[in-house]
Amino acid sequence: MKTKKTPHPGAHSLEFFPVKKITAFAVVQSKVIIHPHTGGYKIPIVPGSLIPDVQEEEAEGGTVYRINHTFNIAFNCLENEQQLKVYAGQEMIATYMNETGQRVVSGTQQNPLTFSYIPVSGNYNCKLSGVTREPEAFL
Repeated sequence: MKTKKTPHPGAHSLEFFPVKKITAFAVVQSKVIIHPHTGGYKIPIVPGSLIPDVQEEEAEGGTVYRINHTFNIAFNCLENEQQLKVYAGQEMIATYMNETGQRVVSGTQQNPLTFSYIPVSGNYNCKLSGVTREPEAFL
């Protein structure tokens, strides 16, 4: 199995879009067209903590892309943790700004990302993960 790891240091401006609230989604070459029914969730990440990771792997049936984006959130009240529980219960498509200023889209309606988190020392270590046959595209 061949693995290619491509981290994107300097990524920021993370936003989630629940799959069930997207009215139109299309990938045309390396561009994405996305129309959510309502706005996404703008995530207040700790600056410099977003580390997008996409690993290209040769698998049975062709190439797959394993998405494992990690980041920290500095929430400090029970209400904020309740919001994280809401995120964890939904299938998501995420967008973020990469280090070159391009908005990148992770996940698709057919292959959404899942959100998980762990509380650690006043912060939350968070992860968006999924597997798709399509590489990340630009918005």
